[in-house]
Amino acid sequence: MKNIKHIMLVSLLLFLSACNRDLADQDFPSPDISYGKEKIKTQSIVRCWGLEDCQKKQESTDDVIAIEELTNLIEAQGDSNISINFSDPKPDTINYKVRELDDEYMSVSKDDSILVPDQKGIYTYDLLVYWNTNKGQTEGEIVYSFQVERK
Repeated sequence: MKNIKHIMLVSLLLFLSACNRDLADQDFPSPDISYGKEKIKTQSIVRCWGLEDCQKKQESTDDVIAIEELTNLIEAQGDSNISINFSDPKPDTINYKVRELDDEYMSVSKDDSILVPDQKGIYTYDLLVYWNTNKGQTEGEIVYSFQVERK
């Protein structure tokens, strides 16, 4: 009986420590973004990383990477999907906008993909990604940007 209580206590402590992750102690993840089998390279701006850093941060700004700094342009067909995957730590929210089409960010679909526009042109995507504590506080905010050319 004493052994079972000990095991339960250790299990509870391990569970609670896993719930209280501190992102400041981890490297921020690079997403695996792809179109078919082709990987899409992103560039990022870390707005804040770690609970303390995010609490010090002022209002959310619209920091984005200048189009001239984006170096990896991939070609894509219209009405096809770009998939987005993150390794641990997985984000709580992924929003995106296409600079040439959208003024506001939209939520990424439940299957973690976004649609390539049907009209031909070069499109710049900004992913606004959030990591939150179990209490809903922001503890990570990063913008990832990339470009796609719709042929």
